[in-house]
Amino acid sequence: MIQAYGGKLTDLTVPQELFADAVKSCTGRPLQLSGTDKIHLVNMISGIYSPVSGFMGEADYRSVIDKHCLTNGQDWPIPITFPVENARELEGTGTTHTLIDDSGVPLAVLTLHEIYYVSPEKDCEPVFGTSERAHPGVDRFLDQPKVRVAGSIIASPGSIPDLRYFHTATEMREKLALLPGNTISALSTRNIAHLGHASLSAAALRDTGFLSINIITGFLDPEGFIPEFVFESYEYLISARELGGRVILNDLRLPFLRAGPREAFLQAVMLQNLGHSHFIVGRDHAGVGTYYDSFASQDYLAERTGLAIEIINAPTQWYCRECGGTTNSEDCPHGEPNVSHYKGR
Repeated sequence: MIQAYGGKLTDLTVPQELFADAVKSCTGRPLQLSGTDKIHLVNMISGIYSPVSGFMGEADYRSVIDKHCLTNGQDWPIPITFPVENARELEGTGTTHTLIDDSGVPLAVLTLHEIYYVSPEKDCEPVFGTSERAHPGVDRFLDQPKVRVAGSIIASPGSIPDLRYFHTATEMREKLALLPGNTISALSTRNIAHLGHASLSAAALRDTGFLSINIITGFLDPEGFIPEFVFESYEYLISARELGGRVILNDLRLPFLRAGPREAFLQAVMLQNLGHSHFIVGRDHAGVGTYYDSFASQDYLAERTGLAIEIINAPTQWYCRECGGTTNSEDCPHGEPNVSHYKGR
């Protein structure tokens, strides 16, 4: 099976008894996680963000922003940081803090290594390609506290959410290991099943034999679909086409980024850690509005060398009246005005 990104899956979980003792022994005040923080935390402790094993310090933050890589030189696209309100109340580095959800339940223990300041107004442009608040990812990025804390993390297995289609990196790898052969393609989407995705899925099944459909959840997109409906649409498609033995559904949890090329790379890292051999990257992948060129994500991924997962560059999918069905920009000779583009990503 494909290697984990960086060579080894991280495992930040400890037995429940040890975690309970660590919570009792914390020397600093509890720190509350936002929805975004919680998603990052779960992805770290479940191995999906391997090799990242804690919220990033300033050196890694700056390296990711400016150089698209960690300080060790490994490609990494998005800074994984922990913004904190009232940072002046922190006792200092070396203290331990419970990381709690909005109900006060401890999800992890952080050993504080560093407290630093960031400049979201300056840093959003490199990450998102724009500083306009009209970009929803930028808008949320700018509203985060400017103080960040970094440190190592431990958590209990119970901190990983019990969701129907969510898999840790180890769980998904164990599931994929039962499939014959060593190839499985991954499709990621926020949208309900449509003909464009059906065409991509059919091509992936022909090429690699198996397909994982990764529904991106973790936030409610005001302009998108309710995740439960997205899962239901693919459940119906899998059942109707009798693909149960060849198609797997997965809950791929991400904060609201819509960071175009950089987010596409983060998805590739996550899917490699989950054990996929191929990743379908299509038009305007992880984009929003007109902020990115249609194939910017494909170009960005082509420039990165650290990935082992093979990128499948999907052409534009459309319905052609002359061809009489779903086709794409490579196979169809007709083009405008004979084609209708699929709007979903």
